[in-house]
This record gives sequence, structure tokens and C-alpha cells, in this order.
Amino acid sequence: NPNPNPNPNPNPNPNPTLTHQVKMAGRPRALIVSTLRPGNLLGEISFLVGSSPTAEVLVDSDEALVIRLPEAEIMRTLDEYPLLAGKFNCFLATRQAAKLWKNMVTEKVTLALPEGVDAPRSVKAIAAHGAYLLILHKFIESLPKEERDGLRPLIELVHDIRHLSREPVLTHLKEAVRCIHTRYAVKSAQRSLPDEVRQRLPDMMSGMQTVEKEESTNKNRASAWRHVYDDAMAAALQEIDRRCLSKFISSTHYTYVLSLKAKERTFLSIGHLKISRLLGQGAFGQVVEVVKRDCGKRYAMKVMSKQIIADKYGEGWEDIVMLERSLMAKLNHPLLINLAYAFQNVSYLLLVMDLCPAGDLSDFGVHGAFRLSADQVKFVGMEVTTVLCYLHSNFIMFRDLKPANLLLDAYGHVRLIDFGVAKEGDPSTSTPPISTAEVGSRVYMAPEVRHVSSTHVPYGCVCD
Repeated sequence: NPNPNPNPNPNPNPNPTLTHQVKMAGRPRALIVSTLRPGNLLGEISFLVGSSPTAEVLVDSDEALVIRLPEAEIMRTLDEYPLLAGKFNCFLATRQAAKLWKNMVTEKVTLALPEGVDAPRSVKAIAAHGAYLLILHKFIESLPKEERDGLRPLIELVHDIRHLSREPVLTHLKEAVRCIHTRYAVKSAQRSLPDEVRQRLPDMMSGMQTVEKEESTNKNRASAWRHVYDDAMAAALQEIDRRCLSKFISSTHYTYVLSLKAKERTFLSIGHLKISRLLGQGAFGQVVEVVKRDCGKRYAMKVMSKQIIADKYGEGWEDIVMLERSLMAKLNHPLLINLAYAFQNVSYLLLVMDLCPAGDLSDFGVHGAFRLSADQVKFVGMEVTTVLCYLHSNFIMFRDLKPANLLLDAYGHVRLIDFGVAKEGDPSTSTPPISTAEVGSRVYMAPEVRHVSSTHVPYGCVCD
């Protein structure tokens, strides 16, 4: 209690405060724990009589009265009354949690991003990134009930439309469109949207007719269905922006967005990964399953020995290895084994890629123990054709198509791997690749590749 003197200063401080601080080793200044007013509880165990003080107090008045309780008496009382001890400890824990929460919600975001990295400061930019959107959703769920109930249908609509835009199957797309209409647009809708957003949802009958008309004249039939709710998406994002963006940016939830953004400039090293198990052994090294320590995501990591590669290819080994790395870095497709990270140390080159836990199709190849059914052959053929068309559209000739280079992912889709003998044309001049080299696995080579040494006729992407 500041100013306990019965004859107080005629001009007392109208708002006396007491600063509770702790000296930290290695710091020139003490850490301020809290600022208190008269009558506030000063410390749970910091100033008990019979114990060593763990902090100090500064008062902005000439005098102050601090009431200290004897530690021995408190401990004897708590030992004698266990129920009281439980309630007392609960009180201390609750009070400490409240202090921590108060510090969190009042703390301003001060995380600095690396130079050249811009923080997302619009809901549109946040919604474009799946992880950022989930963090925003978490923030909305933490708001008071009235605000939360108004924003929840908006953020759920954004999630549903994002899912719609990524659906690859046409029949599933149409079903998703109908589900969104039922959930948000009809009068008995499960989710109540603001009028300005609901009005942007297309009428089901007229909307379906418009989309079906566009579908009939569009080669990409699914595209029209994916964009049915673009206007509603824009309106929902605008409404979220208006209602809570400023609060979100000043909240502790936004620090997670900044942390993720900052990690985009973090260079990966072997210390960021934990090796889980051996997946396979190759001519130049091993493929192992790894777990990224900061997020728990699993990858396949190709570890190649520089010495073995140099012994095999001689002085030009770096160009050969860099070709595979540069090609994988340029490409990204759902039916490829996509490159996530690439780095090196003194002895090894390391490529971190998508993990396919189901193995390859080598058991279904020539002299394999198993056979695919006709429907399975059609499925594999269509997916392989799709990914090869993607490569050819990027002026890349694969040249090593075989069952061992076709992996199965966790969803049963075929993934193409190994660009060791691929050849790139010149995208800047739209020049496709051609070659007169006999490369690949002989039993799976196209005739023009296998006999090129005798025919001397250049071949192109058709060999795939």
C-alpha cells in the first residue's frame, strides 16, 4: 500500500503504482514482472518471511507498506488442512494462468521477418495458404461467442470453396457444388451467412444451367464448376477482413503466421531431419525415410555419395547431378515425386522428396511375380500418360519409363520418379528435346532408342 503515512504528502500521486521486477543474469536491466496498484497481491512465494526474496519491488511514492506472511506458519496451516492446501494451490495456478493470458493478449506482435520477406496482411493472402487459413480459423474460434458465431459460417464457407477448387473428379465437383448450395444458400441452410455474402451465392437452377453451358464449350470441363462460387468467396473474404483482420494481426495467433513465413528463408540441414528407416539402396547411395523435426512431416531423402558419383562419371559429375536437381526443382505435379528440399555437405548430396510408402510396380513388370488386371492397367496407363504429357509440355523427355520408376502413394496413385537420364529442350524457344544417345533400361526402351546407335536417327519425346 503506497503512502501509508497517516500524514500524507499534500500532493500525493493520484495513481500510485508498484513495479515488481526480477534481476536476470547477463542482463543490464531487470525484467519487469508486473505493475501493481494498491491492494493487489504482490507475489505468491516471492516475499514470504523465512524465505529468500526472489524479486524486488520499486514504489513510485516516498514510503510504502508491504505485508509479508511467515512461510513456516503458511506451510503448517496447509499441512493441517489438506482441502485448504488444494484450494490454495488451485488459486495460485489459476492466478498465474490469468497473468500469462493477460500478457499474451496484450502483447504486440514484434517478430521480425528476414529481409525481403513480406508478411501476409490481407485475408485474401492468408486464405491462399492452407496453414495460414487454419491459424485464422483457430483465432476465430478463440473470439467471444457473439463474434465467433458471426464469423464461423464465413470461414467454413472459405474452407469449402477452397476444397471445391482442388477437387479433380468432375462428378465429385458437381456434388460439392450442390452441398455448398444446400449448406449455405437455401432458406433452411445449416449455416447463416450475412446478406451481402448470401446474395453473391448463385441461384442453383440458373447457376447450374450457366455452368453446364460453359462446360459444353470448354475443353477443361471441370474448370467451370471450380469457379461457381468465386464471387461468394470474394465476398466472404471481404467480410472477414472487415470484421476481424486488424484483431488477428495484433493477436498472438498471427505470430504463428510470421514464424511460418520466416521459415521460408531458413536453409535446411541434416539437423532439421530425423532418419526413420531405410527405404532402398541405389548405385550412388541410399534412400531413407525422414521426419522433419519442426512439423513431423515425413519425406523420402535420397543420399548420394559425391565420391562414388565422381568415380563413376569423372570430372563432369557435378553437371550430371545438377541436371536431375534442376529438373525436379522446376516441376511440380500430383503424379510426380516432387522435390521439397535439396542441400549438401562435404561428402553427400541430399534430395528430400515426397514419400510414397506403398513401394513401386517392379513386381508387376517383366518377369514380375504379379499381374495387373485390365482395369488396373487402364488406371496406371492413364495416370502415366497424364504425367508424361505434363513433362512434354515443359519440353522434358523422360527416357526411363519402367515399373521400378512408378511408385504408389498412400492414396493408390502412381508417382513418377528418377530424372537421372531425362533430357530438357529449350523452353525459351519452344524447342523440344532430341537425342541420339542410347539410355534407359534396355528391356523397356522404345525401339528408336534401343537401335539409335545403328540407325543414327535422332528421337524425341515420342520415345516415352
